[in-house]
Amino acid sequence: MTTDHPNGGPMIYYPKVISWLMSRKARTETMLEMNKSVMRRTTLANIYREYDFNELATVTRAATAKALGMDHKGHLGTGADADVSVYDIDPSTWRPSMYKELEKAFSKAAYTIKGGEVVVKDGEVVATPLGATHWVKSEIPEALETELMKDLEADFRDYYTINLANYPVEDAYLPTGRPLTAEGRWR
Repeated sequence: MTTDHPNGGPMIYYPKVISWLMSRKARTETMLEMNKSVMRRTTLANIYREYDFNELATVTRAATAKALGMDHKGHLGTGADADVSVYDIDPSTWRPSMYKELEKAFSKAAYTIKGGEVVVKDGEVVATPLGATHWVKSEIPEALETELMKDLEADFRDYYTINLANYPVEDAYLPTGRPLTAEGRWR
């Protein structure tokens, strides 16, 4: 689960999505608000599985970091960036029927530590450090890049409201840029 998955799912809706993943009751109540054809045309009502907190940590932190090759993110081990969020919910007493409490808890972190610095305390922002901007540093064969740029220029001209020249972010705006290296093979 990332900022673009579910597709077009804004981050402000993560608490609701989390409640659906962890509570069948939450999913059922949401489906009952939908058009009845949804229930007839999907198998959503037949999904009984509910995530636990470990699985939630995997899909929201660990798996994303691993997929992006960010060895310093998504875990609490040696060498990690010390990014931690603490939510006001007791996993030992929480039950899937308590999905509204879960949604509320995940709507506002009680504490957030970013790079070892406390940035949220008792639910209030107490610091706003300059974070890193991660970007993909990819390299492709020159012939492929030339072909790609022709297509991209045409797409920008035909479908976008801005010019391609306005799209790139200059290095001056990335004071703490961290490149992610994309490795792959070209045919």
